[in-house]
Amino acid sequence: MRKVLIGAGLLLGTAELVMAPSIEVPAAAAVMGAALIAASGWVLRGGRVSAAVLGALCLVELLSVPIIWAAQDQPSLTDVLTFLGFAVVSLAGVTAGVVTLSRRHPAIAEASSGLGRAHPARVRRNSR
Repeated sequence: MRKVLIGAGLLLGTAELVMAPSIEVPAAAAVMGAALIAASGWVLRGGRVSAAVLGALCLVELLSVPIIWAAQDQPSLTDVLTFLGFAVVSLAGVTAGVVTLSRRHPAIAEASSGLGRAHPARVRRNSR
């Protein structure tokens, strides 16, 4: 799911940057696009915090779609399809972020399941 999260972040970030010159507030779109792409690169390096940040940015995108859509008087078909595209990709990013964060890392799972018990190999070595 991490790959889906990264793909959603890169797609949303690229789309924001491409569309920035043609919207009313290009600076906000450019900042959001750059943040999405930077967070996607951060997720590539690994870590749960980076996945949470990218998931949160996808959630901001998802929540902004209906607000921007409501501000339009009579959106054209192109605008409607763009809004729906952003919503679908944002929803995929949010979902992938939640799944990524809910999975337990194997090393963490092993360490937490063995709390309070000695490792069997260490017990045998120490008993000789």
